Amino acid sequence: MIREAKKEAENIIHKAREEASKVEPKRVEVSVNEVPQVKQIPEEGSSEAKELLKQTKAEELELRREISRLQGQRERFLIEYRGLLEKHLKMITAESEE
Repeated sequence: MIREAKKEAENIIHKAREEASKVEPKRVEVSVNEVPQVKQIPEEGSSEAKELLKQTKAEELELRREISRLQGQRERFLIEYRGLLEKHLKMITAESEE
């Protein structure tokens, strides 16, 4: 019974392979206009790219403002520090002259 089942299975597989080799693959041609999702992809990509560019420009502007603010803060610090050093230098020279 096992031998017969194996032989029958082999015959079925053989017939299936023969039938499969006879079948020609069919080409399916689809126009881009027939599939709405395909048309949406470039539009969505374009709008996403525009939004990303807009966000990037906004971030760039914010960073430039921050850099400018920090440069002003640095200048103020240097002016105050220079004033402090000059004050201490005057104090030291005044003490040494006495």
